[in-house]
Amino acid sequence: MVDKKTLVSILGSGRMVKVDRATFEASLGGPDPSLPLLSDLKAGRVGPQHVGSCTPLRG
Repeated sequence: MVDKKTLVSILGSGRMVKVDRATFEASLGGPDPSLPLLSDLKAGRVGPQHVGSCTPLRG
């Protein structure tokens, strides 16, 4: 969460995309307090349930 109205989604490419929080929560059926904050991600405190499957780097 960036602020009370904006979330950040991180794509498989590593790009961060801002998402409207109200729209995202409506698609889930309501607020989800278990979603990690951006500060959790930066500190490395994101649980495996919030990380998608890993793919090898292209190179």
